[in-house]
Amino acid sequence: MIKIVEYGSINKAAQKLFVSQSSISHAVRKLEDELSITIFERTNNGVELTIEGIEFLHYANQLVEQASMLENYYMKKKIKDYTELSISTQHYAFAVDAFIKFLKHNERSRYNLFLRESPTYDIIKDVHNKRSALGIMFLSYRTERFLRQILDYNNIEFNELKRIKPHIFIRKDHPLTHKEKVTLDDLSDFPCISFEQGISNSLDFAEEILVDGTPEKMIYVQDRGTMNNIIANTDGYNIGTGYLLPGIIDSQITAIPLEGIEDEIIIGWIKLKNVELIDEVKIFVEYIKDSINI
Repeated sequence: MIKIVEYGSINKAAQKLFVSQSSISHAVRKLEDELSITIFERTNNGVELTIEGIEFLHYANQLVEQASMLENYYMKKKIKDYTELSISTQHYAFAVDAFIKFLKHNERSRYNLFLRESPTYDIIKDVHNKRSALGIMFLSYRTERFLRQILDYNNIEFNELKRIKPHIFIRKDHPLTHKEKVTLDDLSDFPCISFEQGISNSLDFAEEILVDGTPEKMIYVQDRGTMNNIIANTDGYNIGTGYLLPGIIDSQITAIPLEGIEDEIIIGWIKLKNVELIDEVKIFVEYIKDSINI
């Protein structure tokens, strides 16, 4: 059917497919009878899709694409010199650092690598739907119970890597850079920059430690590069891990410990329960450990 639409006539499609015109016409009539629809209208110039035919073609194309994806997936698994890795992560510089290390040490001549920086809920869904083999995210004392329930519901396990005291990221000539530690009171006059969580913008999915009361000045972004640019060029701040990785974090940004908060950033990776990690994912986890100094 797809080839008939592509070439505009049954006769041309038959020629391209090296089959007889009658066999294609018979197949079309049989399909139309089985589905009780009319796919094509015959004209003097060939054939045209009906409304039902347009709808049918939409689903037919999806089936063909899915079949092609399955074929490619299993063919690639047979290729020894091939790597496929798919990671979904919150907006962490150390995750990018680990990905770069993996790429530099990957000796395969062919690969498909995916690094998706996504909102928290999307990371969970990516792992649940097997779009990504691994997710990188954090829990805190305040969100741990809720997020573990979400993970359990999606048949996902959380593997803790490290507990980190929160820091603030600010530009090096920020009015607070002279301090060895800062408090929430110190930050009250400055805008807080946070990653937007999309349709699941619940505080429980936030990528930053939750504090009592919402700051009066809030800026929400979706992109880590945008976050870095705003911090480097304004008095805004972001609460995070404090990891300053050369070449990944803007050189104009520094980190200062945030005191007066008992909460910790609990960094970990998630995967589907009862699913064994492939070697490439195990290697990536080791690079994550290296990037966060475990």
